[in-house]
Amino acid sequence: MKTLIQNLTPYQTLYRHPFTGIAWIEDDSTGMAHSCHPNICATGSSQGMIKLGYWQSSDRIVRSNGYFYNTSNIVISNELDSLAATNCLCHSCQQQLSEVTRLAKPAGKARSHQRILALRSLC
Repeated sequence: MKTLIQNLTPYQTLYRHPFTGIAWIEDDSTGMAHSCHPNICATGSSQGMIKLGYWQSSDRIVRSNGYFYNTSNIVISNELDSLAATNCLCHSCQQQLSEVTRLAKPAGKARSHQRILALRSLC
């Protein structure tokens, strides 16, 4: 189950899962999906990722949209990953956003919002 958030280009679409809050971009021109969280296909093994040392046993693993997402980590390698991060409403992203908001000094509504987005894109 997925909710359309925005058509970015004729071949790129931003979606969000209504229950987990995870956002991703499907790029039909390359056949890739972009997310701010490391993920593997649901036919893979999250336990195997832990056993191989790529993920930690304490990481929060969420199954959504046919993938296992490691929501404890954020990896942004391009602007599509960054766009997915700004639209992600998963528990981990919300915790990080609230921490950034708490640390941000009051500097006016628009400036504070820009600062939060800039800090979030660096995560």
